[in-house]
Amino acid sequence: MTATTPRNTIAGDQLWDGDGRMWTRRHSAWLSAEEADRWVERGQPIVLRRYDEGPVRWLDGERAAAWWQAVKAHVEAPGRGAPSEPDDEGRTWGVHVWRCGSERRLGVTAFC
Repeated sequence: MTATTPRNTIAGDQLWDGDGRMWTRRHSAWLSAEEADRWVERGQPIVLRRYDEGPVRWLDGERAAAWWQAVKAHVEAPGRGAPSEPDDEGRTWGVHVWRCGSERRLGVTAFC
């Protein structure tokens, strides 16, 4: 049996994309919604993790911007202010920056 490279999955502070490249969020602090807004405005892709949906999803362009507009009011940065109000599904969201070499991606994770 041969080992395969994980794809579109997260384990701890590591993320493997669809090409099998490993990203890290080690040393990445929680971002506020305002900080994350700047990333989305620059057209940065979003890596979305919802624990009940299986593999991570990659959103970019207009799709990422539209999704972000719907959830940014529900973003919280633990240890950096008051918790946000949950969305219609009872979730709040946390934001990190994932790094792979010189590349950066905005990672958004659902909190329960």
